[in-house]
Amino acid sequence: MAKGSIYPYELSDGSTRYSVVFRTSNGVQRRRRGFRGVREAERFLNKTMAGVDAGQVVATKDTFASYIDRWLREHRPRIEEGTYRDYRVHVERRLKPFFGEMKLSDITPGEVRRYVAELVDAESPGATFGGDRVGEAQAVADRLGSFTVSELADELGSSIDAARRLIATLMRAGAIAAAGSFAAPGSRGRRHRLYRIEPGRGARDSTAAPRRITAKTINNSLIPLRLALAHAVEDGLIAANPAASAPGARRRIKVAVDHREMDFLRLNEIASYLEACSAAYRPLAELLIACGLRISEALHLRWADVDLDGRVVLITGSRKRGRGEGTETAGSTKGDRSRAVEFGPRIAGILRDLRATEAEHRSADLRSRPVFATPEGGRLSRHTVSGSWHKDALRNGELRATLRLHDLRHTAAASWLAAGLPLIYVQRQLGHASITTTEAQYGHLEKGFLRGAASRAEAVVWEGRVEAPAAALA
Repeated sequence: MAKGSIYPYELSDGSTRYSVVFRTSNGVQRRRRGFRGVREAERFLNKTMAGVDAGQVVATKDTFASYIDRWLREHRPRIEEGTYRDYRVHVERRLKPFFGEMKLSDITPGEVRRYVAELVDAESPGATFGGDRVGEAQAVADRLGSFTVSELADELGSSIDAARRLIATLMRAGAIAAAGSFAAPGSRGRRHRLYRIEPGRGARDSTAAPRRITAKTINNSLIPLRLALAHAVEDGLIAANPAASAPGARRRIKVAVDHREMDFLRLNEIASYLEACSAAYRPLAELLIACGLRISEALHLRWADVDLDGRVVLITGSRKRGRGEGTETAGSTKGDRSRAVEFGPRIAGILRDLRATEAEHRSADLRSRPVFATPEGGRLSRHTVSGSWHKDALRNGELRATLRLHDLRHTAAASWLAAGLPLIYVQRQLGHASITTTEAQYGHLEKGFLRGAASRAEAVVWEGRVEAPAAALA
């Protein structure tokens, strides 16, 4: 069984840190520093040694930046294009500036927590980390002209890792550039990378109004980090995933999302909204409110997906962002789960009329045609619906402008619950993978189903009659 060692060392401020020394599966000695306590070092060592014994830990010179670029290229064919774009944005704007220069094996759960902490504290227009710190690094770079990571760290009084992250941020901004490397005397052949300023170019203006990075954005940036490091574990490059290394780790790393009060059209507002819709938008708006579809699902519907006699629409896909700017393409549903969504006689009549109108203008078989199309017969875009038609309906109906198009989905759920339908019905109509998701979002609205439930149960058991539940949210 492989073994390693733990050694204490003292920092300049007198505090103690611990380092771990071990050999990888291919016999290369490695050292990991920066552990704040013996137990943290022991946990890392035990997990690493288990990986070493299994032949999963090998010496690698891969930095996070080189690995994440390779991972994105390899992963792109297996994810939606919109998901790839989101991952790329998080990688370039947030993950690379922090982890880019680190070796994969140097990334610890503590580093991930520090990454989250720095993003929480960050307040600058587009810069990843605190604008004051970036501006200070820029000033030092201008004064030095050329410098190494350690020289910048000394000037700023920061750690080597912090200096590396600031250099990565300045390089992204075009303020500095790599200028080769050199071997310092007594460095045993180890080369030091040299950086120089780019005349006439500076970091992004730090005088613009600051904008805090939201908790949702921070948590979303952890998704590609966690996935990429999970694949690094599978590839034998690291022993454990520092972004999700133990049960409950995600909960400790993620940031609590600010509570947003759910909004929806009240029952007395639905008619006002629909009457304010344009003729082109009205059938789509009726379906969104009645069936709770996501707009991407509704725009993907073909007539072959609509069973007018059975009053069911089959949700098998959705419209996604394409590779080109402003383009859309067919994609899978959220969670890759198909479902059948039922509708009532009102929607059946609206869809029959829409189909009849389509049949008058289209000679081809309608089964493959989109249910909701432009006057020319092409597919509608989400931007047209959310950015124009929906906003016009809110304005013309004198309704609050803060209501999002997605809130029509909440409107559907609220109206079902107002009719006394149970949460399990809402879950199945909306396509939630778990009832706990439905409970978390809409459980507080389930008043009609609960009100008088005991008396209705007694009526069924003792009197042989069924009472309808009282309506709520009127």
